[in-house]
Amino acid sequence: MLKTVLVLLACSMLSLTALCQNDQSPSTENPIDFQEVLKTDFTKLIKGFQQGFELAYTKDKTSIEGKLVRPIYHRFYAQANGSVGTTTNLTGLFDQQVLPASSGEVIVHFLLPSPATKYFYAPEIDNNLSQLANPFISLGSIPTASPGYETPFEYREPLREKIIEGKVGGANGRLYTAKRISWLSLRSKFDYAKYAFFKSSNVFASQLSNPYHRSWSVRFDVNTLFSWNKTDVGWLARKYTLGLPWRPDFIYMNFNITRGLDNNIGGLKKQSVQTITSAYIDPGSGTVRQVIDSKIAYEGEFRQYTTTTYSLEAILAPIQQVALFGNVKSIVIENAERELYQLANTHAWEGGVYFYGDGNKSKLNIGVFYKREQNSLTDDWVGTFNLRTALPIAPL
Repeated sequence: MLKTVLVLLACSMLSLTALCQNDQSPSTENPIDFQEVLKTDFTKLIKGFQQGFELAYTKDKTSIEGKLVRPIYHRFYAQANGSVGTTTNLTGLFDQQVLPASSGEVIVHFLLPSPATKYFYAPEIDNNLSQLANPFISLGSIPTASPGYETPFEYREPLREKIIEGKVGGANGRLYTAKRISWLSLRSKFDYAKYAFFKSSNVFASQLSNPYHRSWSVRFDVNTLFSWNKTDVGWLARKYTLGLPWRPDFIYMNFNITRGLDNNIGGLKKQSVQTITSAYIDPGSGTVRQVIDSKIAYEGEFRQYTTTTYSLEAILAPIQQVALFGNVKSIVIENAERELYQLANTHAWEGGVYFYGDGNKSKLNIGVFYKREQNSLTDDWVGTFNLRTALPIAPL
């Protein structure tokens, strides 16, 4: 499984680099203005490396997470995440005990230097930017230096405004057509959560319990974000080049390895447990009226064990403001604990769609995804629909 994931990741990286280079020449060594990247690119992602707040809803937990990102030294950035939430079903928040859940996470990101991170430029329009600032030139194809060459680009009104204001993006104020941002991440996370359990084999007084459970994880990530400059320029059909007229808004890829203390809560079933607290009988009719206390609780053996998880995630925005995302992962349980609890290594995948705010303003990103995962006890596959939203905050 790990070998397959690594091969897919390598092939995808090579093909995406070729896609950029079909249209653009290599960049100079000037580093990307990463603060600008945080504003214009990372606010499009529904999770990951950006400031803001996120709401996540799954069948096991509902939580709100806050993120803060700050530069610390040269290419190093620090990120602090904290979340609060509940493991209680949203439908039961008002009629049963609310069980808390919280987490804290510290991440260090390292922005990789060129050529892993760089801009791509179009040489045929490099020396013609001053012409585009002329208000008498109509919007349309960008003029080229080579007669007879059909340019693949057209320019947009926002570009003219940037040129007039002297704010053209890219190194040295050049117009870029795409950029690739690559970085490494090392994160440490701690989780605390209370779950409701029902165990019928216990004595009556202790059948229902709400114990605290703690977990931890350490994770290493390799990330790449390809972003095309579709705000300033657009791609036209060409006769003399081999590329395609269409380009996505962005493509994000992530491969990570996580080592930590995990549990099988996702594989346990939730049951509605009803307790009759009192009963009243009408003497005349014999009708019985009962007062019932209802709770949602997990049934089954809760297990905690050490795991190593391999995960590959990809996000593709085929057009602006709409993105498709998917994730596959393999969870390997330590041999001793797997044999002790008679568990099996598991796999999971998820896929979905979300809509994101474009540009450098804080806008709500909202998405829904379907997750399907194996039960480590029964080896059955279980699927659920989940919700995730994000409110990015562009850095000042």
